[in-house]
This record gives sequence, C-alpha cells and structure tokens, in this order.
Amino acid sequence: MKRLSFPAIWLLALAASVSALLVHLAIRGRVIAAGYDLGKAYAEQEQLKEVRRVLDLEQASQKSPDRIRTVAKALRSMDPPSPEQVVIVGSGRVHAVGRAPSGDGEHR
Repeated sequence: MKRLSFPAIWLLALAASVSALLVHLAIRGRVIAAGYDLGKAYAEQEQLKEVRRVLDLEQASQKSPDRIRTVAKALRSMDPPSPEQVVIVGSGRVHAVGRAPSGDGEHR
C-alpha cells in the first residue's frame, strides 16, 4: 500500500477540521434560531394568559346577578315576578305562592 505524503495528510486534516467547523456553525445557528422561537412562544403564552385573565374577569362580571338584573330591566323591560306569578313545584303538587294548596288533589 502506498503511504500518503505529509501535505496530503495535512490537507485531509484541514478539510476535516473545516467540515467540522461548518457543521458546528450550522448546528449553532439552528440552536440560536430555536432559542428565538422559544422566546417568541413564551411571549405569546404570557399574552394569551393575560387575555384569558381578562376574559375570565369579563365572564364573571357578565354572570353577576346585578348585571343580569340591569340587563333584564333595561333591555327586556323585565321586573321581578309578583307573588301570583311565582309557582313552586315539588312533592307532586303545584301551587302558586300567593295561594294555599287546594285539598281536592287537583294539580295546577
């Protein structure tokens, strides 16, 4: 077998070193890009958490009894029911609050 000369070995080592450097730089570039993407994802996550917090507060305010009463009165002209309009359902008998249940077994 023929032995390689010193300059050939030196060129082979130089080519291998340059190749390793280029691979390292490519991988390093991808790691840095992934870090930027991760930073953007964390920022978006924080923004979405803030939006969620605001929406939870808005939902709680929309469900409050005072708000429901205000909307019902202002937009729908609804008032609380009178005693004659309240009906209690239970134990198989139905009767209005303002009236005593009838004893004849009649359901209303």
